[in-house]
Order: sequence, then structure tokens, then C-alpha cells
Amino acid sequence: DTPTMTREDDAAIRCVVSRGKKLPDDIQAIINSRRHWPPKIRRIQNFASESLTYLRLYPGIHHAIPINNFKTCTLCCVTRDIKRKTKTISSTCQIPLCIKLIGDATETCFEKWHSREDLHEAHMEQCGHLLEQRRRSRESGRWSHARSVRRRTLEGSGGGADVAPMEVNEDENSMGGDGDGVIKEDAVPEEALEDAPVEVEEDGSLV
Repeated sequence: DTPTMTREDDAAIRCVVSRGKKLPDDIQAIINSRRHWPPKIRRIQNFASESLTYLRLYPGIHHAIPINNFKTCTLCCVTRDIKRKTKTISSTCQIPLCIKLIGDATETCFEKWHSREDLHEAHMEQCGHLLEQRRRSRESGRWSHARSVRRRTLEGSGGGADVAPMEVNEDENSMGGDGDGVIKEDAVPEEALEDAPVEVEEDGSLV
């Protein structure tokens, strides 16, 4: 008989680090204890918990892994319109994280995610850097230029009903979105995070 793949087996396979070594037992136990990995909702609050803070800061197990498709960086996502796209995830956390600096920031989102104990503070800092970068881009005219190029592209495609909306990648000169956005906070008890019946996109939008 073919053995049945359990959730724990699946988590173990997906979370083997890029060098081919398995995770430490205590780290793997944390992952196995979760209903979903990575957490699908309220990622900032989930990863700010005591057990996942221990996992985030554990040395030697986090590697930047390239992926095929762009995903929204969890740490610097301000709103659905103000965010960055990345093709990199953390090998153990399985979370999309930027590996390029934002504006005047001295650390990347990937570096802050795995070095800062206060994840909420790191989150607000990165969002602040992104908002400031967008403000400067508007003032310098780069934002208007990007939107003008996008408009011409849409017009050239006959209206662009089927053209995908402009996305934001890790390059600070490739921008998208229409609003300044508002940072929102939604405090939820830690014990309710796993099963909270709230519809939240996986892109890590601010909560």
C-alpha cells in the first residue's frame, strides 16, 4: 500500500532549507503544531507571537529562495494599493519578503523579518519607508511618468479590459497603485489568530 502523506510530512518536506538539511526538531515542532503553514491570515500578528518570534530569529535556517511569480512582500505592505512585489520567499517561514532596500532604509524586509524581535515596529518602519518613497516619487515626477507609460500601453491595446493592473515589483522605479492608503490596526487576541473567521488576503495586507 502507498503510505498516506500527513500534514506533518508535507510541512517537513516543504520546510527543508535550501541546503538540503532538515530543520531543528524544536523548529519543526512549532511548524507542525500549526493548522496552516505558513499562516494564511494576519501574518504580522501571527509571526509576532512568542513561538513564531523564536522561529523567525532562529539563526542559520532562513534563506532567500527565488520563486517564479511575483508575490506581495508581507513586511512592507501598507494597503492593497501600496505594496511591493517580490520573487523571493523565506525558506523556513515561507513568507514573501523583499531583498532590496526601500528608500532610506538600512535593512531589507528579509533582514528585518529575521532580526527584529518587535515585528510590529519593523512592519511600521518598512511601511513608513515605502510611503516616503512613493511621496518622493510623486514629487520627482517618476510616478506620473510611470502612469503615463501605463496609460499609453492600455490605449495601444485597445482599452485594455483584459490587461492586468500595473503591479509593483522590488525595483523602486516600477510603481503602481492609485491611493496613499491608510495604515490600519486591528488588535486580535493571539489565541484567536489561528481560527479567526476573517477574510484576509494572503498578501499580508496590514491588519
